Amino acid sequence: MPDIKLQSRYDALMRTTLTLEPDVAQQIRRRMAQTKLPVKRLVNHALRAGLSSSQKGTKVRYTVEPYPCEFKVSTRANSISSWTTWMLKSF
Repeated sequence: MPDIKLQSRYDALMRTTLTLEPDVAQQIRRRMAQTKLPVKRLVNHALRAGLSSSQKGTKVRYTVEPYPCEFKVSTRANSISSWTTWMLKSF
């Protein structure tokens, strides 16, 4: 669990302590080696990107694939009764 402390004194922000989990720290080290950016800029960029993407309200698209079923419509006068009987026999 990250341990973030943000303190202000006389309206001036002080340094923030951020405790990273080992896997996150390793990813940051790798990204620092790739981009040659200092840790401060890299973490700020990653936080901004993550926070802005969560505010966009991205929606997950679902696809429904229909398939043929064996349901047959009855035209008899007692169709509800026959449908109920058919359903009970199906299970």
